Amino acid sequence: RNGSTAPYTALTHKSRLALQRGEDEFSTTPSSNGGLLLRSKALSRYNESLISSTDWQAAAQLAVDKTRQYWGNERAANLEAHHRIVTQLSALYSHAVAMEYDVHQREFLYSDEPHDISTKDLECLQTCFLLTHTDASNSSRQKRSRSDDVADQFHGDSGKSSRFRTTASHCFRCGIPGHLPDACRKETTVAGKPCSQLVTGNTRFKHNLRAADGREYCFKFSSLSSCPAGASAAPAPVAPASAPTDPRQVITPLDALRVQEVLREYDLLNDWSHIISGIQNGFDVGVREHLSHSIIPPNHNSCHLDPKFIDSYILSEEAAGRYSRAFLPQAAPAHGNPAIPRVMANRSPDRLKPIATASKTLGNLRLFPAK
Repeated sequence: RNGSTAPYTALTHKSRLALQRGEDEFSTTPSSNGGLLLRSKALSRYNESLISSTDWQAAAQLAVDKTRQYWGNERAANLEAHHRIVTQLSALYSHAVAMEYDVHQREFLYSDEPHDISTKDLECLQTCFLLTHTDASNSSRQKRSRSDDVADQFHGDSGKSSRFRTTASHCFRCGIPGHLPDACRKETTVAGKPCSQLVTGNTRFKHNLRAADGREYCFKFSSLSSCPAGASAAPAPVAPASAPTDPRQVITPLDALRVQEVLREYDLLNDWSHIISGIQNGFDVGVREHLSHSIIPPNHNSCHLDPKFIDSYILSEEAAGRYSRAFLPQAAPAHGNPAIPRVMANRSPDRLKPIATASKTLGNLRLFPAK
C-alpha cells in the first residue's frame, strides 16, 4: 500500500494465517538511540528466493491484486508481465534462477522507479545465473566434503583419489575458484596479468568490472553480440556467442510428441490439439468416398518455372535434413498400388513426394502424413 515491496514469503497462505492468529515471530535489532527495534520475521527478505513454486504462484497473484487495488491497472499489468517472464524462466532454466531473478527485479523496481519490470532484463538474468551456479557449487562441495569425511573413516585416505570430484566455479576477475568478483581480493589473474578493477558507486550489479582504459566490461555482449552502451562499454573478454541454429527445421517424419512440445512451448496446444490427433489418427478431410488410386494434385506447378534451380535447392535442403525425400515416379512408395492409395505432389519436374496415405477405416476418408 505504501509503495514498497514485501517478500512473497510473507504473502503465502501459511504466513498470513500465522499473522491473523498472532503467531508472528519478531527479531530484535539495536536502534540508533540505544534501544531495540522489533522486526517481523515474516517481512524478512532472508531466503525469499527459496519459496516453493506453488506458494510463489499464489503470492504473485495476491501481489497483483493488491497492486491493482492501491496503485491502478498500469502498475498491476507491469507486475503481471514480470510474473510471466519469471514463469518462462522457470520452465526454460530452473526454479532457482527464476526466483533469484524475481527478487532482484522487484528490488530494482522499488529502489529505482523508472525501472521497467515488464521486460526481460538480460544483464540481471546473467547475474542470477552466476549467483545460482555459485551457490549450487558451494552447496555441492560441502555435501561432498561431509560424505568424503565419512567415507575416509572406512576406506582411509587411499580412497580419495579414486572418488569423482568436480571443480568449483571460477571468479571471472582472477580465475581462481570459490568466489565471485565482489569478494575477490587478488591483484593478478592466474595467468599473471593485472586484475580488472571493480566498478563502484552508481552501479546496479556488484560484479561489474572496468577495463584498463576506464570502460566497463559488457556482459550483454557475450549473449547478444551487441551492446546498448555503444562505445562506452568494452566487450567482455569471453568467447564469442555461438551462431544461432538454423530456424528452418522440419520434423520428418511427423512426431506427435515433438509437435505437442512445440505447441505447448508457444502456448498453442489448446487451440491446435486437433493437429496432434490428426498426426496420430489421420486428418479427416470430409470425404466419404475411398480413393481407388494414388493422386497428384496440380498445386505444385511452380516447380516447372526453373527446374534446375528447384532440383539443386531441394537436394541441398535434403542434405541438411530440412526436407523429406522425394522419389522418381517409378520408385515412389506404393505409387500405382490401389491397395495403398497415396496423395503425391510434384516437388520437382521429375520427382514426386508422398504427402499422405489414405484410409477409410474410421468413417470419412482420413489422410495420414507420409512417414
